[in-house]
Amino acid sequence: MRSIPLLLSVAALTSPLAIAGVFSFTPLGDLPGGTAYSVANGVSSDGSVVVGFSKGTSGDEAFLWTSGTGMIGLGDLAGGSFASYGTAVSGNGLVATGYGSSTVASSEAFLWATGSGMTGLGVSPGYTASFARGVSADGSVVVGNNFSLQAFRWTQSEGMVGLGDLPGGSFSSVAYGVSGDGSVIVGSSNSGSGSEAFRWTEATGMVGLGDLSGGSFSSAAYAISADGSVIVGSGNSDSGFVATLWSESTGTISLGDLAGGASYSYANAVSGDGSVVGGRGTSDLGTEAFIWTAGTGIQSLQSILTAGGIDLTGWALREVRGVSGDGLTFVGYGQNPDGITEAWIATIPEPRVTIIVLATLLSFVARRRR
Repeated sequence: MRSIPLLLSVAALTSPLAIAGVFSFTPLGDLPGGTAYSVANGVSSDGSVVVGFSKGTSGDEAFLWTSGTGMIGLGDLAGGSFASYGTAVSGNGLVATGYGSSTVASSEAFLWATGSGMTGLGVSPGYTASFARGVSADGSVVVGNNFSLQAFRWTQSEGMVGLGDLPGGSFSSVAYGVSGDGSVIVGSSNSGSGSEAFRWTEATGMVGLGDLSGGSFSSAAYAISADGSVIVGSGNSDSGFVATLWSESTGTISLGDLAGGASYSYANAVSGDGSVVGGRGTSDLGTEAFIWTAGTGIQSLQSILTAGGIDLTGWALREVRGVSGDGLTFVGYGQNPDGITEAWIATIPEPRVTIIVLATLLSFVARRRR
């Protein structure tokens, strides 16, 4: 009988007025001239540079965004039909990767650098296209895949080097993420068990990370912490397809799903030390962006921001696709009040675990009052 008064007391202490100004939410808009549409795919370590793509005058175009410049189109590779997509940005914010259309292939991996612009990384012999999906902290190592399908690691000195695949299945592998120093690569490959998350180093080669127990075998690794200690992705369990986290100490564990959902979630972004995870889940409201910490579990980012005093009327935040190194800045996309898909950047204050817990309690109390 004392739980509701206690929650109301917490709500009073942590009302939007008490914590306003320390949360932020900024829609990123879109490139001029095209149909309104934008998606943010990654953010630099300090949270200041965002990469993604938008529809511009010429078509789909990769962009970089900062608070000072706004959204700037990165153009495309020479030749081909105009289309480019920014997928990742280096930790220092100086290098972006993605893929575009060129005379080499309909989709060719690219590296964009401040001062030199966009450079195609080519396509490995025997393949028809390439896609860059991740980049190291200093921009010197790019990972992705050729089509059809082999994961690669690219450096200036060695060019594009295939990573092979897991044994036992049909040949197929995709690299999605890389550690800050470029030494650890993660992705998915076909093994004898099915589609399986992998971890690759030069010393070990490609090693499968298994799957959750229960359900048909299917797992993938979409991101790795800058320090290389934590890998996040998805797996199949007896309760459904859910976001996962892997470390040496825990193995693969389930992060669950949002309350009221259909047990369908995946994680594709993680902070520098692996303590904060972002992704997409389902709740009784539908698809929602989530953040997870060990201290709070999986929580709706929209609910946290709303409890922190941010007016998100008409918005539906769908997915977190990038997390800053300190775990306080998040980027992704959602539907804006006009029903248009739009990129956004959001921040929460320190101490993040306490803030998330208090914001979640406040959100719960608000729902109880309705």
